[in-house]
Amino acid sequence: MSELDGVEHGDRRITLSYAAALLLLAAIAIAAHWAQGRVIEQQYRSAEVVNVAGRQRMLTQRIAWSVAALPDYDGAVGSAAAQRLEDAVAQLLQGHERLLRGALAWAPADPMAAALRQHYYGGQQSLDARVRRFADSFRLRGWNASPQACSPRC
Repeated sequence: MSELDGVEHGDRRITLSYAAALLLLAAIAIAAHWAQGRVIEQQYRSAEVVNVAGRQRMLTQRIAWSVAALPDYDGAVGSAAAQRLEDAVAQLLQGHERLLRGALAWAPADPMAAALRQHYYGGQQSLDARVRRFADSFRLRGWNASPQACSPRC
């Protein structure tokens, strides 16, 4: 029976080794899944920022086009053009706030984020203030009251 005890002991050892290997593979698979999920989440955030930033560029072009074309319209068409201008400005400010909540809030401990925050909010030439002045310059003009009375530079 000593030979059978040795075989049983060898079988048990193989079974335990096999179970340990499966546990190790499971742990590796779980870690890889978690890491891949983090990468996908970061890429989703980056894609969202790029999408919103591209939309901001499009909205500034739409605003410039609307302002240039606004004196050419009158009556109901002028009011509709002025409304489109106001909508574009409102969307620009919504996108601006969305970028502020998202892009600048993701990595508070990152030194680059601190430099970005300083550049964005700091001083007289801060990008935040410039975007808000740009939007306010079109919101405060009273475009709906008399769009045909304004020139593109009024």
